[in-house]
Amino acid sequence: MSTMSKMDAVRAALRANPDLTASTGVPLLAKEYGVEISPNNFSTYKQVVKKEWSEGKSPAPPTSTPARVPAPSPKAAPQTSEPGGSSTLAVVRTLKSLLATYSADELKDLIDALSE
Repeated sequence: MSTMSKMDAVRAALRANPDLTASTGVPLLAKEYGVEISPNNFSTYKQVVKKEWSEGKSPAPPTSTPARVPAPSPKAAPQTSEPGGSSTLAVVRTLKSLLATYSADELKDLIDALSE
């Protein structure tokens, strides 16, 4: 699996929180995406991304705060054959509801980031 570029990591972080600043964004990129970047580079990339959004060159974040999908309660989740496992059906339903807010590419990027 290839690692995420610095620009892609900044794009993903800004999609999740367009108001990120360099002081909060740099540690977030290191923690969430494993990307080391200087505050100056973060600010420069942020300006480029915001310009792309204004020109329609890349998808901008949702204009409203996305609805949070509640985690299924342990009692409601169907049992699986794996002890402590989660229901595949519940995962599929959760992903389907997330597709109402995020594009398939954005979800893939998030899943890829989690698997790193």
